[in-house]
Amino acid sequence: MVEFSIVAVPLLLLSLLIIEAAHWQIVRQLAYVALLDSARAGATQHGRRDVMEQAFTQSFLPRFVYAGSNARTAQDRTWHRVQQTTGLPAWRIEILPPDHTPTLHARLTYLHEPFTTLTRTLLRRVARFTDDCSTRAALAHGFLAIRLNLRIEMHSHPMQWETTPPARHDRVVYGAWNCDG
Repeated sequence: MVEFSIVAVPLLLLSLLIIEAAHWQIVRQLAYVALLDSARAGATQHGRRDVMEQAFTQSFLPRFVYAGSNARTAQDRTWHRVQQTTGLPAWRIEILPPDHTPTLHARLTYLHEPFTTLTRTLLRRVARFTDDCSTRAALAHGFLAIRLNLRIEMHSHPMQWETTPPARHDRVVYGAWNCDG
């Protein structure tokens, strides 16, 4: 019985971490596909924020398919809970300034909630070691910030960028967003 206890605890922890890593990879892949769909919509619709937000939201629905016909409700509820917990949107796409080529450069930050409280506790403990404010805020609340970049050729001319700074809870913003300032 003692030998079993000595071996079982580390094996159980290792199993939980493997499941957590697999879950993270699935969510990361879904986030990339949703970012790609959003960027495609933006590339054909003048980089319009509303079109990109709608495309991302629609493309990310498979993540919430466990709720059956209520996937949209589960998605809204989950993203609202993440925003309430962290003070940041559950996801944000930054449309970065184009270089000299007609490309749309999009950067996604998606806040991923781990399955286990053990993982969330570990993430909270490493929060102080990061310099990026949005990553630090996510980690401090037990979330992992998934960051993805994508460049796609524009099929339309980009709209004039808005000159007003993005609001704290905007999901699609023009330019790099900094939560410190």
